[in-house]
Amino acid sequence: PVIRPLQPKDPSDPSGPKEPGDPLAPTGGVATRPDGTQSVEVACEVTEAVSHGTMDGSGAEALLRRHFLPTDVDGGSGVTVTVQSMANAAGSRLSAIDTSRAADYLITYLVRDKAGNSTTVRLTYHLVASHVPGVVVTPDPGTDLVPRPGDDPLNPKPRPIDPPYPPTVAPDGTQHADVEDAMRVPVQDGKSLSLADARSLMLRRYSFTPEGGGAMSELELHLDDAQGRAVDAIDLSRPGSWRITWKVADQNGNTITVHLRYLVAADSPAVSVKPGDGTGGSTGGTPTPLPPASSTIDPETGLTHAVVTDHVVVGTHNEPATPAVMEAFFAERYQLASALADGKLTAGPMRLFDVAGNSVSSIDRSQPGTWLAEQLITDSAGNTTLIRLTYEVQRGGADGSVSSSGDGGSADGNGAGSSANTGDGDKVKPSDWASRLTQLPQTGGPFGSCPLHMLFVLLMLLTSAYAMMRLRQEKDDRERSRYETAR
Repeated sequence: PVIRPLQPKDPSDPSGPKEPGDPLAPTGGVATRPDGTQSVEVACEVTEAVSHGTMDGSGAEALLRRHFLPTDVDGGSGVTVTVQSMANAAGSRLSAIDTSRAADYLITYLVRDKAGNSTTVRLTYHLVASHVPGVVVTPDPGTDLVPRPGDDPLNPKPRPIDPPYPPTVAPDGTQHADVEDAMRVPVQDGKSLSLADARSLMLRRYSFTPEGGGAMSELELHLDDAQGRAVDAIDLSRPGSWRITWKVADQNGNTITVHLRYLVAADSPAVSVKPGDGTGGSTGGTPTPLPPASSTIDPETGLTHAVVTDHVVVGTHNEPATPAVMEAFFAERYQLASALADGKLTAGPMRLFDVAGNSVSSIDRSQPGTWLAEQLITDSAGNTTLIRLTYEVQRGGADGSVSSSGDGGSADGNGAGSSANTGDGDKVKPSDWASRLTQLPQTGGPFGSCPLHMLFVLLMLLTSAYAMMRLRQEKDDRERSRYETAR
């Protein structure tokens, strides 16, 4: 394998874009193994400035790839890099390098191609005192992707940003660092962020602490889309991911490049449980919003993806709940709303699972059990909300039962089912009376569809029969009294 140093395309701009230079020359001859594969050794040096933290094996690999391009002999990328050892100046092996103090280290790598040929890289790593300006960010209210613990989202505190890796030191001694940041703003119809707007944002958001004081000067500012293509302005009218790159320098030529990921985001579709039982049985009240159990913004697209959870308890039923049945149930139970102006929403296919998470074709409602139903709601931009419903079947489940999550969940209005089998012959346990009650024949017609209506009719009939019996008894008493008087 060949090891090429990454050098600035423009020598006068040591922190600018880089390109591969000439391959490193071997420090010795090429060794050929019995199997025909070859090996060689090369040596190189890298100087960086101290920074907070430590560097482990994966960081050491990143160090090599940051400053060199390892390839196979034909320039292909099919090589592997293995960190064999890290040692301090005294030769003691280390599991990690303390990048917060100036010192020298030796890192040994093995670069191997697919054929088994290898190059051993011995890299001398110098850490020197840092002179790059410090960076402090003061976010605008509500723009933090993840607010810091204890921070007021409406009044965020200034905080320092450390470079993700140590600053590089150029041959002329100047030091150059990159910092990464991210923020989100809401979709704004008909709006855009121009280059001048971006400059105002960066000046407001960032401050610097150059060594020895003095002012910072802007070297470059540009806008790019998610694919890295230059743009004149950022479109704020739709969700998207953008990049603002701002490079500034102190009076000594040390530079900081700020890479700001600028996310234009809209909330995911909102889901609420309709008033009452959520199945159309009640028209009063207001919908109950289901807060997201989780919500993430894709940094590559700016799209928001959320999950809401719900829980309903229903009674047993003869018929299984197919995806079509559950789609109708979702449509009747949930009220949906898009955060975008067009209001368009698309409901994905219904997916059903058993309690273990295995996919099923339908929900068996003939006996108690717990099931899961999921449906993905997508707006016109691609923001999504996954509705994840726990569907619990119980004997005696009745309309209007409150879900365990306290969100007003209810049964689906089909609590009646097949006859319950207690497993104890004709004996009915007290706990099964409610279930048996739901399985009484329904009256229908003017009496409605509730078994209590039938019980009320029976009570009326019994009362009438008792009244007729009492009238008959009183008539017999009067006739007996007249007969005895006549005697």
